[in-house]
Amino acid sequence: MKHIRLSLPAPYVGLRPFTENESLLFFGREPQVRELLAKLERRQRFTAVLGASGSGKSSLVRAGLIPALHRGALHAPAGSDAGPPCRWNVCTFQPGDAPLANLANALSEDPRWADNSEHADAVSSLAAMLGTSPLALAELYRQKAAAFEGQSLLLVVDQFEEIFRYRQRNPDEADDFVALLLRSASEALPIYVVITMRSDFLGNCVTFHGFPEAINSGIYLTPRLAVEQIKSVIVSPLTLAGGSIDPVLANRMLNALTGDDELPILQHALLCMWQRASSQGRSEIDADDFNAICAPRQGSVGSAEGGAGATPGPTLSNAIDNHASAIHEALSAEQRRIARQVLLSLVERHEGRDVRRPQTLRELRQLLPENEHADLHAVLDAFRAESAGFVLPRAGRAIGDDDLIDISHESLFRQWQLFRDWLDEEDLDVSELREWQRRATRWQAEGGDWLDDNDRRRAERWRTRVQSRVHPETWTTRYEGPDAYALVDAYIQGSLEWHRKAAEGAQALQQAKESAQRSSRKSHMAIAGFGIAVVTTVIVAWFGWQASAAKLKADEQTQFANAEKLKADELTHILTAKQLATTSEQLGKDNPDQSLLIALSVHKLGLNTKTDVKLRWKKTAGIFGWEKADGLLRSAKADYAYSHVLRDHEGEVLSAQFSPDGKTAITASKDNTARLWTVDSGKPSHILCHSAPVRSAQFSPDGKTAITAGDDHTARLWNVDSGKLLHELKGHEGWVLNAQFSPKGDTVLTASDDRTVRLWDVDSGHQLRVLLGHGSWVQSAQFSVDGTTIVTASNDNTARLWMVDSGKRSRELKGHKDSVVSAPLSPDGKTAITTSGDKTAQLWEVNTGALLYTLEGHTDSVVSTHFSPDNKSPLTAVTASHDGTARVWTVNDGKVSSHVLAGHDDWVVNAQFSPDGKTAITASYDKTARLWDVASGRALPVLRGHEDWVVSAQFSPDGKTAVTASADSTARLWDVASGRQLEELRGDDGELLNAQFSADGKSVLTTSEKGTVRQWPCDSCRPIEEIAAEVTRRVGRELTDQERERFGIPTPQPGKN
Repeated sequence: MKHIRLSLPAPYVGLRPFTENESLLFFGREPQVRELLAKLERRQRFTAVLGASGSGKSSLVRAGLIPALHRGALHAPAGSDAGPPCRWNVCTFQPGDAPLANLANALSEDPRWADNSEHADAVSSLAAMLGTSPLALAELYRQKAAAFEGQSLLLVVDQFEEIFRYRQRNPDEADDFVALLLRSASEALPIYVVITMRSDFLGNCVTFHGFPEAINSGIYLTPRLAVEQIKSVIVSPLTLAGGSIDPVLANRMLNALTGDDELPILQHALLCMWQRASSQGRSEIDADDFNAICAPRQGSVGSAEGGAGATPGPTLSNAIDNHASAIHEALSAEQRRIARQVLLSLVERHEGRDVRRPQTLRELRQLLPENEHADLHAVLDAFRAESAGFVLPRAGRAIGDDDLIDISHESLFRQWQLFRDWLDEEDLDVSELREWQRRATRWQAEGGDWLDDNDRRRAERWRTRVQSRVHPETWTTRYEGPDAYALVDAYIQGSLEWHRKAAEGAQALQQAKESAQRSSRKSHMAIAGFGIAVVTTVIVAWFGWQASAAKLKADEQTQFANAEKLKADELTHILTAKQLATTSEQLGKDNPDQSLLIALSVHKLGLNTKTDVKLRWKKTAGIFGWEKADGLLRSAKADYAYSHVLRDHEGEVLSAQFSPDGKTAITASKDNTARLWTVDSGKPSHILCHSAPVRSAQFSPDGKTAITAGDDHTARLWNVDSGKLLHELKGHEGWVLNAQFSPKGDTVLTASDDRTVRLWDVDSGHQLRVLLGHGSWVQSAQFSVDGTTIVTASNDNTARLWMVDSGKRSRELKGHKDSVVSAPLSPDGKTAITTSGDKTAQLWEVNTGALLYTLEGHTDSVVSTHFSPDNKSPLTAVTASHDGTARVWTVNDGKVSSHVLAGHDDWVVNAQFSPDGKTAITASYDKTARLWDVASGRALPVLRGHEDWVVSAQFSPDGKTAVTASADSTARLWDVASGRQLEELRGDDGELLNAQFSADGKSVLTTSEKGTVRQWPCDSCRPIEEIAAEVTRRVGRELTDQERERFGIPTPQPGKN
């Protein structure tokens, strides 16, 4: 079939609002036009047309109400009480950055409002006059009444929300402008005011005196279109132009609309599809057009139909992103940089919301050197082309210095992912500019400190980033004035020099020390003879000690032989634990059978003194095959037995984790590596290398993949079986503090001190989203249970909720006055809790971002919080604070109650629930952990025994055992029911950082400040029958009935295993 190119006028307008001249293409809003006319007919002089961005409010007024008035829809004579006159003088404008001047310019389009001077002079004179009094416009109308006889004046103030941004810089003129509008509409004159405003700015109206009352009496909420009305928007303009659309496709598009920006998205997609069909000589839009225009861009994830992880399909929302990205990619590298700077200058973030900020061409030129002005025009022409319509004025005429350049619709920066990223990056850069300027100003005025090393790195990254994107001096002038960059640059450079000189000084000092040490070697040689004498004395003393030890050994063997004749429960009364431990040490070498049986006896008796526990762990560890192949106990140099010492790291271990199946462990260290370990052997299976310290390491849900996060600005994905590097995730500009898999394991998130969180596809390693918006480093980030939402907590005093599919920041949880430490989600994902240094925790509704409750009562920083895991009503959470208490909070029937868990004498650093939610455990710097009844807040046993800070406390998976880790170099196992200490796990590795159970509860993993990781058997968590079976296997024979009776082991029943 031969294609014939058609030359039909475009039946769709794209992103920009409809104009009065396009009223013939404006379908679907006929009922709303009649409702607005009725308001004017009732002499309602002030009308506020409100609606969400993208609801069509501007087009309703411009292409619906105004043409209807010009067509004579109202017929009453001018000035009569029956209603407004039939002829209208309409002035349409936006407040922009000069609301009075823009009003004067709109009025001056009609020569009756201007004097005989040049247009520019007339506008300036009229603007000055309008600013003299709220009555100025009314008085001017009275003066010119004869010229306007039979006509009413209608002022249409579009995009009224711009005035709130403008008022931040010029409050007096903004107040004068609003007062002028209100007073003009209240005079006994045919002056009418209609404003259009985004409904999310409704709360800002209290800024102006009398404005909320005017809004309340004249509000008109723009309704969403019904299905048939939207169908008319799709079909009718095309029919009018002589074209058609596949009915199945039309219904598919109707069903795909989601509510957010639905009308501008629909208009732009239809315009692009019509252009494609028309270019091929077709008058019908079909499914091929839809698929071509709305297919997802490479690297995008999710869809309206599939969600995260689904194969992306064509969606209407892709049309804007695809088109704008294609225009951007067609520009040269220099033009792309200019496009970023220019488009960002047309938008301003006001109280977390982005609003348009029209600029004259002259103002845009001032952002760039003269040699880039030609590229500026090329960029503007590309984005305002008739086929795109992303920037105004529309293509078709040259633009002059005084022409206003504007974004055609807010949906451009909401639906174009790259533009969204730019805005978030700009917000971060401006926030950092103000931080460095504040500190530089203090340094200049008071001689304050230079930046510390961490802040210096951040400042250098910021300076490099800004210099690569914009001309720094002109960029900083927009936000902080003309001298801001010079001051900040000097401060950063001074800090850099200070650190360089400090490093040179430290190096010189070290060299001096080494030189002094070399010079002193001769004097060391002079005392060598004295050293030999000392060594000889020590050797002689050692032989004397050996003789004494031999006698002690013989005595203890005699004691043990006598003890064998007694019942097992008499051992605790006849032998001290120390004697038994020392005797068994030798027995383990000479008689392993008896040694193992004694260990089993101690397990059954449950001896609870400190030394007895040492004994039991010493012997029991030998039973389970975690010792050498010959089954002997460890040497006397090891006070306590442990299964494996994971010693290969050369720096502090920052995290350790078991794999889901418990067969592998992964550790992350400051030695620039993460390591995979085989649990059975305790040997490293693979070394996973970074070029800087590794902050965290985690397994995927299926245990097949690992993710590591490093100070080298990367995260890395690894195959667990082979240790092979799968993907290096590059993009962060700072340390990657944390990396986490989604519940399905198909996506990972990374959080960085560059203030961003990034999402990555596991299979390809491609970056999917950059979550920008935090003003400081991100302390934590986690997926919701269903993987659809991410919650982040930041040092900028906020937490934020993000939609995984789109990367949009759905909610900002703003209310804390200090850093947000953590922000976990409830088990059902409906509630988030944030904790902060401001001494409070706050509960938030995830769907709306609404603050539900502020949990007050702590008198110092709240450092930890957890929800009860039972996922039952009422909602329960526990918080831990540096005020020495924890609190259990319960939300029931809209009321909050709490129990104070008081008793510690120092900071409480951790608080957790047991798996059934009935018990809580707290860890404190007072050297204890404590158990608590959740329902009543009643204190249960105090877990005493540690000799230094308790840094962590955790329940076993079955909730029957707890493990604590302490700065005293030990971890300890406790029976939850009785509070009795079961085991002490000591490794002489310095302060412990953490202790955690494996998924099956049979092992404990401890990490220490010295970089040692140990995996311990949790024998007290194993049934005695299981231990007996292991003993039988190890000694190579069945236990006798007498041995079973003696050690309390049930005799197997015939026919049963």
